[in-house]
Amino acid sequence: MAIALREAGAWVAGSTSLAPIIPASTTTGDVMLLYVGCKPYSATINTPSGWTLLSAGTGANGSTASGIDTRSVKWSTFYRL
Repeated sequence: MAIALREAGAWVAGSTSLAPIIPASTTTGDVMLLYVGCKPYSATINTPSGWTLLSAGTGANGSTASGIDTRSVKWSTFYRL
């Protein structure tokens, strides 16, 4: 079985929580990835309902306070079957 992109999801923004949009073309056996990035670097990224955190895809690039187009960010990666 080959790995292929079925359909990309839509961009979703939120300030304290996210409700990722699942593409309509998903089927049994599909694996979905969700990437979340935010400022400040000290923010808490909660796992969206139905998703599982990939701890190896979680981190921050520093500890400098937030600023427009500058300073540290935080990210997390989640998956869903």
